[in-house]
Amino acid sequence: MPTDTQPAAVPATPGPAPAVPAAMILPYSSPGQARPVNQLVTASGVIYKDVEVESVKDDGIMISYTAANGSWAMAKVHFEDLPPDIRQQYGK
Repeated sequence: MPTDTQPAAVPATPGPAPAVPAAMILPYSSPGQARPVNQLVTASGVIYKDVEVESVKDDGIMISYTAANGSWAMAKVHFEDLPPDIRQQYGK
C-alpha cells in the first residue's frame, strides 16, 4: 500500500511501435539489384549494415548502424557520398 512518501507503482504497458516516416527508409537501388533496405553502400564504397536514419542535416544524414564488431555506432554520411537514388530522396 502506498504511503505519503511512496507513490503507487504503475505497471508499464508497452504501446504500439511508432510509425517510421517514409523518409527514414532507405530504398532499393533498382529492381534488378537486390540490396536490403537496412544496408547502405556509399559512393566511396563504405558499407553500413542495419542502418536507421536518425536525423537529416543540411549537408548529410546521421545514421545508426551495426559496426563490424557487432556494436552499435553512429556516423554522418554527406549527401555527396550517398548513392544517387537516396540523394534524390532528400532533394539533393
